Amino acid sequence: IEGIEKKFTNLIRIKIPVQNMEISVFAKNQNIQITSWEDVPKYKASYIRGIIFFENKLSKYNFPTANNSAELFTSLQNDRIEIALTTLTGGLSEIKKSGYKDIYKISILDYTPVYHYLNIKHSDLVPRIENVMAKMEKTGEIKKIADKYISENLK
Repeated sequence: IEGIEKKFTNLIRIKIPVQNMEISVFAKNQNIQITSWEDVPKYKASYIRGIIFFENKLSKYNFPTANNSAELFTSLQNDRIEIALTTLTGGLSEIKKSGYKDIYKISILDYTPVYHYLNIKHSDLVPRIENVMAKMEKTGEIKKIADKYISENLK
């Protein structure tokens, strides 16, 4: 997540994103409609504790948080919450792993770029990594890798 280097000053961000994370809403009730962050407080919601993007958006609502994807989706499956907020890949992975048949992706709520970070002791590698990643982005290789992962692991 961009800006994390402000909190963790020993990190340097690689400027080319490795993926565009799709922030998604999952629910058992397919009739739930969430199209913006303002819709989220209308429901009993939860997200995984420690993910800075979600904490920045949702901490003011005092929603319960989960320690991991399994706990988040167990809460949803057991009707302790109405919606689970997580990444699309994280949610689809948990649904597949746990075999849930009645949990659905309701919507993609937001997108945020995800970056790779290096410890400052490896700062000499930053220009080389950024050069390679810029070429990979230009040729579409980064997207191909992400798409391949999704098609092989989440469908």
